[in-house]
Amino acid sequence: MGFQSPFASDISPFDREGLYVYGTLSRGGVDVSVSVLTGPVSLFARGHYKTDEKTAQAAVAIQIVEPKAMTTGQVTVSADAIGKGLDADGRIALYGIYFDTGKADIKPESRAQLDQMAAILKARPALRVHIVGHTDNVGSLDANLALSLKRAEAVVAALVNTHRVDAKRLSARGVASLSPVTGNRTEAGRALNRRVEMVEQ
Repeated sequence: MGFQSPFASDISPFDREGLYVYGTLSRGGVDVSVSVLTGPVSLFARGHYKTDEKTAQAAVAIQIVEPKAMTTGQVTVSADAIGKGLDADGRIALYGIYFDTGKADIKPESRAQLDQMAAILKARPALRVHIVGHTDNVGSLDANLALSLKRAEAVVAALVNTHRVDAKRLSARGVASLSPVTGNRTEAGRALNRRVEMVEQ
């Protein structure tokens, strides 16, 4: 390929002619991208790097890109956004409350979202809500109904015990996979369906 500008933002070791190869390989069930660029070292680069070599030289750049799982604990809906969602739709989906697969113990990284849920409840003393647990469709419906209810109950308990919200203002419900926001055929879809919702009573 012919380069119209330097390969890198700093001093490029490459001349304007070179070969570029790109491909993917599967490693551990993940597609890894690999690119290789090779070409003669430019006369400018030889001078810049003060090399004494008089013969033609080649340079090679290898880039490997391997995707990693997205960090959790990053998605927090503010108290203000929760209030606006409840006003507009009577419900809001929250993805900042985390559980291990098949379990109902709230993970520590959920604290920020619980804080915001408590904040809107304290800002609106008359507000009463259902806390509704949702799952994807992996596993049996009966098991997911029980799991989603236990998760909702865990959220209610955290709001009552840690944030001193009146338990009479909260109701725990679990609906498993009966109210999806999208299909469950992909992991991305299943992730969207796993959520906790606040629903105005």
